[in-house]
Amino acid sequence: MTSRSPARHRRVGRVAVAVALAALAALAPAHAQTPMEVDCQITYAGDPQAIAACVRCVNVAAPNCLCAALPRLCGATGAKLTLSVTPELAGAKVEGARVSVVAGGATLERTTDASGDASFAIPLDPKAPPKVVVKSVALGQATKLPGLSFGKGSKTFVVALDRDVPVGAGEASKRLVVPLPSAKLSTTPLAYDRSSDAWRPVRARVEVFSGSALAFAFDAGPEARTLPMLVPPDKVGADYRVQGASIDGSKLRDTTSLRVPPPGATVFLTLHLADLLTQLERARVKLNAMLAQAYGPEVAARITQGVRFVLAEIPTPNYRAGVLSVPASYTLGFDAEAESVFHEWGHRVQDVLAGDFRASFSAGGRTDAPWAPDPDKDEWRAFDEGRADFYSQLFTAALRYPGDKAYNEEVAKPHVGKCATCPGYLASAMVAHYRDASLYRNALEIARDFRDVHDEGVRTLGHPPRTYAELVKAKESLVDRQLADKRITAERAAAIKKQLREVNERFKL
Repeated sequence: MTSRSPARHRRVGRVAVAVALAALAALAPAHAQTPMEVDCQITYAGDPQAIAACVRCVNVAAPNCLCAALPRLCGATGAKLTLSVTPELAGAKVEGARVSVVAGGATLERTTDASGDASFAIPLDPKAPPKVVVKSVALGQATKLPGLSFGKGSKTFVVALDRDVPVGAGEASKRLVVPLPSAKLSTTPLAYDRSSDAWRPVRARVEVFSGSALAFAFDAGPEARTLPMLVPPDKVGADYRVQGASIDGSKLRDTTSLRVPPPGATVFLTLHLADLLTQLERARVKLNAMLAQAYGPEVAARITQGVRFVLAEIPTPNYRAGVLSVPASYTLGFDAEAESVFHEWGHRVQDVLAGDFRASFSAGGRTDAPWAPDPDKDEWRAFDEGRADFYSQLFTAALRYPGDKAYNEEVAKPHVGKCATCPGYLASAMVAHYRDASLYRNALEIARDFRDVHDEGVRTLGHPPRTYAELVKAKESLVDRQLADKRITAERAAAIKKQLREVNERFKL
């Protein structure tokens, strides 16, 4: 039997209705039918079940009554399934989350309201219930969760769900609660008190970054605080950078890292907020631990323990003869600050690993900025500064300090062909080569290779590379020697040279 739609009402001619009314009135004088009841008889002639449902709904005058009573009649009427999707993070409803649903081949998106619901109106098929899938939930800048904030520029996290929504025949509404994968984050902020030489609990603002983008922020302390943390499946095992700052005006800070746990786990995070000198000492410990793995404890100690910190009223850091001077106003909580400190430390690394003593090098001053050409077009000085920029990029990325995105191919693009003696441009070319994950797996491998390239320069040139072109020549020589000594395969040697050549072509160096 072919189902019909209430929409057919409009297709019935006025004459036919009048004739039918007269005929029905003659047949059933004991019950005077209303015009709408007669219309039900005409519209669903031959379908007693539909006629009865139609008459009942006419008499109660309820919207969508007929569709609810007999869904098979509603395919052509625009009737819809009302679907409410409620994402929850550790039982808390999420306002401002973007929910994506696929139904009937179409993708629908809605944002959860203040009650935590995202409401969808999904067309109903008269022949079969629709196939509905909740594809994903995205949390970002507009998201609100108790105790958490997602500020301007926050990263958007998309959690893929692909969850089928069972829809039974005749269902007109459906509610689905979607638990998001989460872990518990227990945070304890401590502040170092120099007068008592002790750590004490304090209140702090905590910001968590994924790469250079803010993921979320919250206030913690003075007692330990546990909050739910979203765990996107593709982030498990990755590291977030965490920055904490005291909120009492003391300007105490800490920068550390947080490894994303699997769903259901608990992570304990202790922040050690301190003044600038204490932060620098902690940075020394972190850098020493990394370099000890790369170069051995003796060389690492010369690079780190051989540096003395001095706070001064200066605009930017500088390094000279084992003394690293840092502006007293610094907090290491901003990109330019951490990058600048590790840039100067990079000069110390170069002094220890491949010192190149030349009396005339310092003559003529220094470069003005990473993206400013050397005023004298001095490739030697520009490369020395670029190499320090490369070290700063390596160390801030490896140790999870801000500033780890200062130099890369994307930021260098506007300078292609225009900035051959810009330190930042040269650093970006080095970063572009060493960031190839198929060739260099981690910061330790990169640090070792960079040292080996400089040693190769001493062997083949009589001194460490003094220009970018000499660095490339030393790198190619190192690869040839490693291949001859059977320390790398012919395939890897070819891949390294190919990647180096392609970077040089893109940078026009």
